[in-house]
Amino acid sequence: MSSSGPEELIVEDHTPHRGKKISKYVFSLNMQYIVTWSKDDQSIVGWSITNDLSNELSIEPINSLNTDDLKSLLNTDHLEYFSLKRASDCKQFIILRSMMHEFAVIDITNKSRQILNVQGLKNSILDNYADDIAFLENGDLAIAKTQPVYRAYIFSKLKFNGKYQWTCKNSIELEKIVEEYDYYRCKINKNGTLFIYFNTPNVIAQWNLITRKLEMQYMPNLNLPSNLLHNRLEMNSYNTLLAIAFSIENGTGKTVYVYSTKSGMDIANKTFSDERHRSFSLHKFCFIGSREKERFFISFRNKEAKITYILNPLTYTLDKSPDTNVLHDILNQNYKVINDYIIKIDKNNLSIKRLSQNENWKNHLQSKERYVGSTFFNTNEIKQYIQDTLDRYKSNQFSTQSYSDVSKEYPGVAYTWIVTNEYNERSKLLT
Repeated sequence: MSSSGPEELIVEDHTPHRGKKISKYVFSLNMQYIVTWSKDDQSIVGWSITNDLSNELSIEPINSLNTDDLKSLLNTDHLEYFSLKRASDCKQFIILRSMMHEFAVIDITNKSRQILNVQGLKNSILDNYADDIAFLENGDLAIAKTQPVYRAYIFSKLKFNGKYQWTCKNSIELEKIVEEYDYYRCKINKNGTLFIYFNTPNVIAQWNLITRKLEMQYMPNLNLPSNLLHNRLEMNSYNTLLAIAFSIENGTGKTVYVYSTKSGMDIANKTFSDERHRSFSLHKFCFIGSREKERFFISFRNKEAKITYILNPLTYTLDKSPDTNVLHDILNQNYKVINDYIIKIDKNNLSIKRLSQNENWKNHLQSKERYVGSTFFNTNEIKQYIQDTLDRYKSNQFSTQSYSDVSKEYPGVAYTWIVTNEYNERSKLLT
């Protein structure tokens, strides 16, 4: 019989974040993967999103990084000051360390840090306000870096010795700033669009990183302050609309412009302010929904309540929500709406549903938006009528149906019109 003492049985806890609260989260472009961070547990968890046969969404944890994993990957003992920036469908995510201005691309499946071996990025330093980094829809990785290199980089994943690595395939020179107080801010969209927001002059340039072409320039109202740190830019999923929120000088509100990316012209604008509340702040600023049901959604919050506005697609006006119950059940709880997805966080659990299946949202789209003033419009019928008209013009049906060489006689009665001019003393002086 052995005389050794009792052995300690260690049971591994597979509960996400060991039951601790989720602090931050980020989603992949196609909503196939979610990465969460728990500050209390100092751990990362990767979740997969799947569709079943009934179109119901399910989510489950499949990968994780514990505290020791993160400290080793980031080469630090301090995990307090970082944020989750982006995630990809291939189960990689980007971390930004705010205090060090350092970024890291992490592959959660093999617990490795991706090294970007290119001049200007070897120290992995990015300015949190001026620079940007993002995964693209085509699977590439894009980085825009201002000082001191002023370059944009495009990376592709290539396989070397059985392992995938990010390899730089394009490097694009950006405009250099020479004046001391001039600067600009970069924002990369998932389709490869780079927005460069200049402080002086107050101009936003839209570049295509794939084709390297300048696509559009937006010139906001010159009276608007070019506050690059607090202004917001969002593009819709079809890449046809660009929404920008400008801060008002006294801090009591925002001015919102919605631009067409095809013409560069603003199609809607509105100033939201509340002189009584200096804490009047932007709460939600995003495009929600999918396809033809996508809408620009904006909400503000002060000490008393939240105020929501939705861009009316019929009039292109930012109308206050006509139904106070629109998304009321979502906005008053710990939910986040991304495109057609509603994500709820309950401590350390995630759940996901479709916005298109939300009854309040469906009622709003089906009824409220169909009224413009006192006139009823059926947008589908109007679109079909316009399309039919264009098709008939293309096929020359109008010319063949309405034109004929045969003269026609119409019965009528002849009338003679007599026109007289009367002049007074005042009209004589004028002539």
